[in-house]
Amino acid sequence: MLEELKKNELASIKTENGETYARSSRKSLEIVNEIFALSWARENHCFSVNKLIAMQRISKLEKVPDGFNVVEGWFISIRKPKEDKSEEK
Repeated sequence: MLEELKKNELASIKTENGETYARSSRKSLEIVNEIFALSWARENHCFSVNKLIAMQRISKLEKVPDGFNVVEGWFISIRKPKEDKSEEK
């Protein structure tokens, strides 16, 4: 389903029963060279490389520093239709 959404340039689809399937992406940081990554951490006053904090800083840079790689992963989130509380009464 993810490939079909990407191929047809669709962000989401909604089924007749009200379920919504939305295409989303998430970027994460990989350390590909520990020596360069630790050098970057030292220059940025860090004792070690916290990938979450490093990603926050690196995402603001024009170029990803040596030793790191930004990876984008895709996934689908599914939302069920909201139940109408008035029907239960």
